Amino acid sequence: MGKNVKVKICGLRSVKDIEVVNKYKPNFAGVIFAKSKRQVTIEQAKEMKAALDKDIKLVGVFMNQSSDCVIETALDCGLDMIQLHGDEELDILKKVKKETGLPVIKNIPVPDTTNDFVPEIWENIMRMYEREADYILFDTFSGGKSGGTGKRFNLNLLPKMNKPFFVAGGVDPYNVKEICDRANPFAVDVSSSLETDGMKDEEKIKTFFLNLEQA
Repeated sequence: MGKNVKVKICGLRSVKDIEVVNKYKPNFAGVIFAKSKRQVTIEQAKEMKAALDKDIKLVGVFMNQSSDCVIETALDCGLDMIQLHGDEELDILKKVKKETGLPVIKNIPVPDTTNDFVPEIWENIMRMYEREADYILFDTFSGGKSGGTGKRFNLNLLPKMNKPFFVAGGVDPYNVKEICDRANPFAVDVSSSLETDGMKDEEKIKTFFLNLEQA
């Protein structure tokens, strides 16, 4: 895989999805517990975890849910990692890490070009979370949403990082090489661009990995 960039395929919803990703072996498989068209139940997540290749880490995605909800769900489903994708306070992040013992990915939304952007304020927020999170994930803030829009952000806005970071937001099979070359991320996070009619598409997943290998 190009430059050893890791891959997280997010928004998986069924054992059928898991069977497909097991063939291509991304490093991380994401299941969404926040309100979303891709939201899964605890029982679905358990079934998917049982079917998942043991070398792939299952990441649970939460957004502005209580720390107790995150902790109980993570332990019940046997998650390998937790992703906090909302406006969670640092205290929640710390509590979740302490009580689950799991690595935490914290989303930091990057404004798109239609939003006012104050680099100093944004970077101060980012550095605050960087100290406590195990990984930072950058996704596009657009239309009042802090991610999951499928839109790209300006990669030139990325600061120098002291921790491994994920790039999300508009990553697809045809731009993944460019993104990896320009941003040099620890990992890329991809979801909607690997779907057809809202369902994961094996041909698109195959194309994604073929193109990533050229990065």
